[in-house]
Amino acid sequence: MIIPLIYWIYFGEGGDSERIQSSPVSIFIANWFALIVVLSFILVKLFINITTYKLAHAKSYLLTGLIVVPVYLLKNQILNFLL
Repeated sequence: MIIPLIYWIYFGEGGDSERIQSSPVSIFIANWFALIVVLSFILVKLFINITTYKLAHAKSYLLTGLIVVPVYLLKNQILNFLL
């Protein structure tokens, strides 16, 4: 819910906002930012748990990452199926 608000504050309204929103960087951020943030958190926690030899916790983060990636990549197909 906060992403559209940030876009509106950053891009504003009018012709400039159309040009900025259609740029490849904005499209990349809109499509992949959520996955990058979640995977970054998972990888940091995975690395911390491996270095402290808490392998049971590390396996949890590894499995979570392996589940999140395909679900995120197939999110449009999943939403179309549910709706």
